Amino acid sequence: MKVYPPITFNKVILHPKRLRMISFLANEHKYVAFQDIKQLLELTDGNLASHLRQLQKHKIIQIEKRFVGKIPQTRIKLSDNGFCNFDTFKHWILELLEVSNRE
Repeated sequence: MKVYPPITFNKVILHPKRLRMISFLANEHKYVAFQDIKQLLELTDGNLASHLRQLQKHKIIQIEKRFVGKIPQTRIKLSDNGFCNFDTFKHWILELLEVSNRE
């Protein structure tokens, strides 16, 4: 019988679009414009905003709203908690693969 490692990260990151966004933000290590993430994930404004609300609610991301000249800009970056959750998720996946490869 396979014994799988327990889940020790926030499951809100498991949605495919959120996971892709978190992976992208983890590699950037800086704020990224809303429009850039929207284009990368091929989402509508409302759909992306919904995903961002969930991630912000769980303190996975930080959102900064500012003006560039007179134009409002929303920028997003992975929080320390987000990095921790993503790192734990990566280790969990590797452990899961290791367990399945042993059989």
